Amino acid sequence: MALRKRRPARGRGASLVQGLGTYGYARIERNFLAGLVLREPILLWGPHGAGKTELCRRAAEALGLRFWAYDASKSMFEDVIGFPDPSSLESGTVGYVRTPLSIWDKEAVLIDELNRAQPSLQSKWLEVVHARQIMGCPLPQLQQLFAAMNPPSYAGTNPLDEALAGRFIAILRIPELKDMSPEDARSVIRREREVPLAGPAAAAFLAAVEGARARLAAILPSVRAGAEEYVVEVVQAFQARDVAIDSRRAGMLRRLIEARLCVE
Repeated sequence: MALRKRRPARGRGASLVQGLGTYGYARIERNFLAGLVLREPILLWGPHGAGKTELCRRAAEALGLRFWAYDASKSMFEDVIGFPDPSSLESGTVGYVRTPLSIWDKEAVLIDELNRAQPSLQSKWLEVVHARQIMGCPLPQLQQLFAAMNPPSYAGTNPLDEALAGRFIAILRIPELKDMSPEDARSVIRREREVPLAGPAAAAFLAAVEGARARLAAILPSVRAGAEEYVVEVVQAFQARDVAIDSRRAGMLRRLIEARLCVE
């Protein structure tokens, strides 16, 4: 089947995320880009200091999106939605007084420290992740969602709600410095965090994502059946090992495969 053919690896000098000034992510780059192509939520997990926030911020900036990061372990929900507006109650509705922190005008959002949030707060973020709405109110400007978490072995972490974890198109493990090539490790060590995002690199990143979206729309009729067949085989292989894949995850896997085919 055509989907089984491996595509050539991206050349070392052609890494799009490396062009943004973030290094060592070659292993996860294509899945990360596929999530952006689909505009679906992406969850990054890895140790502190691995550059999760920086990767999300720079990707959002390259796509021309207003970026904001919330610390899920500290943000009260009043920080996210603002405060109820008493005047709105006169008309039988509930409106909110917006603040610079509130989510209503944000275009790209990172929910950081997700597994340090208590289960009650994780449930509130679930609505944002799966429906792009909050307290039943839509967030039409929100185009891209990221989340980040530390390994479950870290002190102070909580189990991630399975329903919440299941809403992310890709759950990507961020490589640690010890896992990187010597060249990438040196680039990470020498990199200055405050270096501005280079215009040409941002333009190349944006063009690559938009180009992949256009290719995806064009190839879907010809690859959909093959992608579905591949996912069925994956589901059956996991079932043979007593691991169940639910229908939502199977559909996400199909969409991710289709997007991966369009990421050069």
